[in-house]
Amino acid sequence: MDKDTAEQLLVRARGCIDLFNEMVEIAQSRCDKGEERVVRHAVGYALSELLDRLVVPIFSDNPDLIPEGLDYGPLDGPKFSELATKMNQQPPPSETRKKP
Repeated sequence: MDKDTAEQLLVRARGCIDLFNEMVEIAQSRCDKGEERVVRHAVGYALSELLDRLVVPIFSDNPDLIPEGLDYGPLDGPKFSELATKMNQQPPPSETRKKP
């Protein structure tokens, strides 16, 4: 992936993170504790996926894109390019499911 594409994806990932934070704020102000917990759990799961499968691999390939001042150290895990190669070698989940 070229650097410009990586930058564009990271900008949009930050936008997603902002939207997720807004969702939690809405839940805090309008939901009971149980409902708020459900929202927080869902948002946490989505954020984890976004970070683990997109942001961290992009940072691994492009450490110069890590925002200045971000308390971030390299994490063990595949680079974005490695994930792409692996996905090209495996059929999508929809193709591996047995159809009736």
